[in-house]
Amino acid sequence: MNWMKTFSLLVVSFLVFACSDDPTPDVTTLHGKWEIREYQSGWDIDWVETYHFEPNGSFQHSLIAKEPGSDVELGYTTYRYGNFHIQNQALQLTDLVLFISLSDIQEGWYSPKEELVKTDFGVNTQSINFTLQNNNTELVLEECPTFECEEITYKVFLRVQ
Repeated sequence: MNWMKTFSLLVVSFLVFACSDDPTPDVTTLHGKWEIREYQSGWDIDWVETYHFEPNGSFQHSLIAKEPGSDVELGYTTYRYGNFHIQNQALQLTDLVLFISLSDIQEGWYSPKEELVKTDFGVNTQSINFTLQNNNTELVLEECPTFECEEITYKVFLRVQ
């Protein structure tokens, strides 16, 4: 009879832990390349925003202008890298290094990656709330377009690698 109580307790424990929602995904679910591609008719280009999360805890983030519907790069507006981890359902980006294009709007706001300029923007960490959806094929980042966070926007990145 004692083994029956032990077995029942194990089954109940398994069901509780197996069915509970863990609000913090495993960091390995982020590993790989995530992308948003948006066509900009005014400039006849695709803006491609990419995050690449590496197993060693580093990441790269870029915003690249590409020829519409292709992978031909026209130039970068920003490129940054650093380290990442997950804490309290948020993506923590640390040790950030940022490079920006100094091209003006007449030149398309983008330039070759080797011409980007390293800048000190005074912030070396960033916290971004996120969720993974559709069997971990979509990464949804919650962004604050202004410092006051008057309106929160959501960007949906698709896993491409």
